Amino acid sequence: MAEAMVLSRRETKGELRKKSLKRFLLILMSVLLFLALIELLVAMFLVPNLTIRHLQVESDFSISKSEVLSIAGIGRKEYYFSIRSEDIRERLSAYPLVKAARVEKIFPDTLKIVLSRRIPLALAFGREGQKSVPVALDEEGVVFQVGSGVTDWHLPVMSGLIFKPQMGLRLPERLAPVLTELHRIRKESPELFDLISELKVTATTELDFELTFYPVQQNIRINLGNRFQEDLLKYSFLVLDVLRKQGIAEKVKDLDFRTGDVVYRKVEEEE
Repeated sequence: MAEAMVLSRRETKGELRKKSLKRFLLILMSVLLFLALIELLVAMFLVPNLTIRHLQVESDFSISKSEVLSIAGIGRKEYYFSIRSEDIRERLSAYPLVKAARVEKIFPDTLKIVLSRRIPLALAFGREGQKSVPVALDEEGVVFQVGSGVTDWHLPVMSGLIFKPQMGLRLPERLAPVLTELHRIRKESPELFDLISELKVTATTELDFELTFYPVQQNIRINLGNRFQEDLLKYSFLVLDVLRKQGIAEKVKDLDFRTGDVVYRKVEEEE
């Protein structure tokens, strides 16, 4: 009789554990179903209707939010999950004044845009009919300031170029090394950069060219060939200093580095 009572008690405890487990699983399933329902409702009704309500613009040059919206092609009502950040970045990067653009979506309703401007490195003059129009170039050779829009006139002039003065125009790729080196000189040797008055480009073939360098406040031509390097510029000023000490600098009209050795010609030798 006692053994039957113990067995009955054991069966009762087992049944209780089963009932508790069933109850827990039922509650868990109910919670999971509830969460799934919430997620479904959010996906069906809330997510598709999330719109961009806030636009954050950070820029190192003056540009209004309305201009940014126009350039980026952003309308009055844009949905958060359908707007494509990369497309917006490409449109902004194509704008001549913009050197780099970064676009970031911040959940749930914000679009952040960060813009970096192009910085003028050199001046050039394009032809518009019979007029010569000044333009500003950056280190990538992109025209981004034209005419009265030019902001810095104390820059080296790149002459000998033939082009129409239009925003966004890019100089030929063969001139890229010259602009890259000029940019590096300004960054690392600003005092040397300030001594460059003009760089004249003369095409020798369809793919090659020669450079003529004119120092600031000196009436002398310095022929560099197709090399434009900081050490060559420094060497040319060293030669000028030697000629000055010899008292013949004012009589020299031309320095030529194209053969590797420096050759100079006096004014009377040209006449």
